[in-house]
This record gives sequence, C-alpha cells and structure tokens, in this order.
Amino acid sequence: CYSFDESLYEASVTSFTYNGADQVDVVVPETVEHEGKTYTVTSIANGVQGTYGTQGSFYDPQHKINSVTLPGTLSVIGMNAFQGCSKMQSIDMPGVTTIGNYAFMQCAGLTSMDLSDRVTSLGSQVFYACTGLKEVTGMRGLTSLPDYCFNQCAIESIYIPDNITSFGNGVFSGSQIKNVTGMKGISTLPYYTFSGCTALENFTVPANITSIGRQAFYCASALKSVTIPGSVTSIDGYAFYYCEKLESLTFLTTDTATPTFGGAAFGNCNGVVVHGYTGASTIEKMVQDNSGATVGYTAGANFTFQALDAPVATIGSTGYATLADACAAVRDGQTITLSGDNAESVTIDRPVSFVLGAG
Repeated sequence: CYSFDESLYEASVTSFTYNGADQVDVVVPETVEHEGKTYTVTSIANGVQGTYGTQGSFYDPQHKINSVTLPGTLSVIGMNAFQGCSKMQSIDMPGVTTIGNYAFMQCAGLTSMDLSDRVTSLGSQVFYACTGLKEVTGMRGLTSLPDYCFNQCAIESIYIPDNITSFGNGVFSGSQIKNVTGMKGISTLPYYTFSGCTALENFTVPANITSIGRQAFYCASALKSVTIPGSVTSIDGYAFYYCEKLESLTFLTTDTATPTFGGAAFGNCNGVVVHGYTGASTIEKMVQDNSGATVGYTAGANFTFQALDAPVATIGSTGYATLADACAAVRDGQTITLSGDNAESVTIDRPVSFVLGAG
C-alpha cells in the first residue's frame, strides 16, 4: 500500500501484504498508478504503532521476505521499515540516501550491507541485533555512525573511512568485532563503544583519539593488550572495567600530566603489566595506586611498571621506538621530532617536517 503526495506526484510505501506460503522476493516499482495518475515511488514511510509495538512498512510476522529490490527513485527508508524481517537475506537500494532509526533492526538474515556513497544519514540502532551481519562496506557518504549502529552484529573486521568524524554511543557494543582499521577522523571513543565485545583481544588506539569515554571497553572479556598513544588526554571512569583478561597496557605518552584517569577506569583488571616512558608521571602514579593487593583509585590491583626505551622520535606527545613507526603514523601538518643518535633509513611517500632534538 502507498500514500500519495498529489502536489509532487510522489508515493511512499506504507505497508506490505503477502499471504503466500513460500518465501518472496519483493520488488518495489519505480512508479505506481493512482486514480488515473502516475506517481514516482520515493520513500518508505516511518513505522506506526501497532498491536505489538511499532510496526514498519514491511512488517513481516510470518518471516516470508527473502530479498528486497528498491528502485533508484527511492531515496528514504523510514524508521522501523524492515524491523524484524529476520529471513531477509539481501536488499538492493541503489538510490537510498537516508535510512531511519531501527530500519533494519533484528534483520538476522542479512549477512552484508553496502552503504554506497549516496547514503549520507543513518538513524539510531539502524542495524541493532542484525546477528548475521558480517560485512559492511562503503560508508564514504557518512560523517558519523549513530548510537548502537552495529550492536550485536557478527562483524569481525571493518574499515572506517576518514570522512566519518564521530561515533555515537555503543557503536560496536556486543558485536563480534576483532579488528577496526581507519578511524583517522575520529577524536573520541564514546560511552560503550566496544562494551561487551567478547572477541576483541588486542586494540591499538589510533593516534588521533584524544579521549576514551566511560565504559568504552566495559566487559570486553577477551581483551589482552591495549596500546594508547600520547594523543589520549583522558580515560573516563569504568573505561576498561571488567576486562578481566587484560595483561598488557602500553602508554606511548611522553607528557608528564596526561592522561587523566576517571574512577575505576581499570576496575577488576588485576596483574596488568604497564609499559611506559620513565617520567610520564600520571602513568607511574596510576601503577603505584594499583600495585598493591588493595583497590586503588582506578580500582585494579597488582599492577607493575616496565619502562620503555626512550623514544627515537615523537609526534606531539606520542613517542615511537623507530623513525619508521613515526613516519607511518605522521599526518598532514604534524612534525616529527628526532632524538638520540639512532640512524635509520626510511622511505617517505609524502612531505614531512623534522625537528632535531637534543642528543
């Protein structure tokens, strides 16, 4: 069924009805006729309140939808549109620019999603509990990922392009994520970003991140090692709480005042070896507070400190063991400061400024 805008000659899909016994491949037409006039199908309407909560336009309680093909004229997928279409395996949406809140929530049959350059807006919890979703590509038209975007998805590896400059809360929470690359446009890992990610074992925080939010890695129960660059100036309370397998923390900061730590930032993380540069006072203070059997202000116990060799090069407050590592990490507008007498030969494929330090 459709609703019609008689001034624009546009139609919006409002409901789907199918009484057949078999699975169905749904093809939405480019145009529909209504009272002798032709209307272009441009959107799927927002869901409406039904007997069992909000029901999307493709509400499918019998789980009959196998696939959906949308016309190039359709640019908007409304809220809850395909929520609960648990047997839907694929969707072709060549003209879509906007996808509303909860649009694909609980679509367990989806295994891949191509968010083309045309998609510029995603709503909250858009792929929430898509437990079969393993691959997401594209995303170059987006500037942000919304709250709980990939919560409970089966994604193991994902590339976040530079055009994405912010995450909502809980973007990967409860998912099967193991590896995230890119993220060069992101400055904050907010609340619950990787909370409950039970497959995440190792994580290197990108050098553009300045803060790690409250409970960002809460109950990431498989997490063993984390590397944190000098760009991170604050780690909020409970950020790594109940990461019970955490064995190694490496802080690359050369700053004596950062990062700051919120209460219970490493709560219930015991016996962790902390690697850092001698003189990075907040790191050594954190270890001292967590070195005994009693709970310290960050609420771990039996932390030990191992000093890293003095860095060969620094970018801002982040130290690097080799010049090659620094050259790989440097971004436009940044300067590499060299120290010591450690000669290296590296190939640099872009303009880089160097400052010679003491030594």
